[in-house]
Amino acid sequence: MNPRWYNSGHLKVTGQFGIRQDFSQKQWTQYVAKPAVAYSLLDGFDVSAGLGVHYTDNINEQPDSITYDLAIIPFQGLNYVQPLTVNWRMNYTLRFEEKFDRNNQTGESLNSFRRRFRLRTLYQFDAYRKGRYYRAMLS
Repeated sequence: MNPRWYNSGHLKVTGQFGIRQDFSQKQWTQYVAKPAVAYSLLDGFDVSAGLGVHYTDNINEQPDSITYDLAIIPFQGLNYVQPLTVNWRMNYTLRFEEKFDRNNQTGESLNSFRRRFRLRTLYQFDAYRKGRYYRAMLS
């Protein structure tokens, strides 16, 4: 679920909330919350920041399954949207994340840093009703 709580001229407050699970073995369930804020600098350029929280519930408690139960992930990024045609756009996103993992049973922690680059294309299809559209996304 990706709600958008606030959207003004330059400021957007969004989020991502959900549940992830390994369906093949059903050994763990992960709960995810990632609220974020984005600010438009120029036409097409946004800077964003947020905080991700992942909690993993290990069902079988096997040592070889997921080791770390709680992850806190602060992130910041830069996004650029390039219009190709009236309905077709390219989206480029560069994001930096610091990840702090903590095992609730042992108290051990692991920190890591990663850079992510996403290239996505969006095409908006016109709908039958005025003011509505459909879109296809390819990431």
